[in-house]
Amino acid sequence: MTDTGGLSYSIKQHFVEEREVEITQPSIYSCEEVLREMKRYHNETVMKIGTFAAANKLAARAIAKRFGTNSNVVTIFPDAESPEEWAYANEMVD
Repeated sequence: MTDTGGLSYSIKQHFVEEREVEITQPSIYSCEEVLREMKRYHNETVMKIGTFAAANKLAARAIAKRFGTNSNVVTIFPDAESPEEWAYANEMVD
């Protein structure tokens, strides 16, 4: 999964579009990695998140690892789960 905060159909929020050039190292995750993170997060917190939120969580964790323990990384969970995503996650990922 790779995206920079669009609203679908390549339409982006103005504040995202004008800063998009600053993204020099996009985070790219496979569908399986994202689905696995959805399930891991749910098992850990009892909260269901969607695929974009799971991808953001993975990216935030990787960025935090690069910056070290004396830094803070904040992310937004931009979506909730959908029944279709969870059905797919349960089929694909053990």
